[in-house]
Amino acid sequence: MVEPTPPPSPVLLGLGAFGLRVTRLLADSLPTARVVDADTMERALRERPGPLVVASWRPAPGLCERADGLAYALGVPWLPVIDEHPAVLVGPHVTPPGGPCFGCYRDRCAQHDQHHRDTEAVHRAYDRDPGLGPTGYLPAHARVAAGIALGMLRRPGAYPGRVVRIAKQDMSLHGHPVIPRHGCPRCAPVGDRPEPALPALLDAVYEEAGDVR
Repeated sequence: MVEPTPPPSPVLLGLGAFGLRVTRLLADSLPTARVVDADTMERALRERPGPLVVASWRPAPGLCERADGLAYALGVPWLPVIDEHPAVLVGPHVTPPGGPCFGCYRDRCAQHDQHHRDTEAVHRAYDRDPGLGPTGYLPAHARVAAGIALGMLRRPGAYPGRVVRIAKQDMSLHGHPVIPRHGCPRCAPVGDRPEPALPALLDAVYEEAGDVR
């Protein structure tokens, strides 16, 4: 069993009311935490590397991709906490240099999403417009998400690639691991790279099948 250990000076970034509430709750339990914004995230990590948490009121794929690149460049773990209706998703817990990375997670989501093109269109719109998205959250959602994130931060080697899904309707919890992509250009062993991007392969399959879902 992995014993809990205090994470070294974590960096906390919150977006929107939900994200800011999660980071405040984490900061209350992590006295050495540094609360940053999107503009100061990279500087804070480079000055003093530490675990990174990105908590957001809606999917933020562009920012999460930035965080993932920094995590692998600096060798620090990071954890997204995303309010994505009808659930709050804590994870994957990314632990460089191994996988899975956030890119692996996104491709696995696309693999199991019959409407992945629509999802990607919504995510692109979110990246273009910082104010676009559903507002409002319940305090219990933020508290539970922060508690799960805190447990992952305190046991950095125990949950690599783990995603915990909090169902908003009944607060039920479900956890599952993300399987790394074979040949991932970011987290796979160098000898296993590269491989065609999974979304491109999915698009080719759908086109061949006449876009049948």
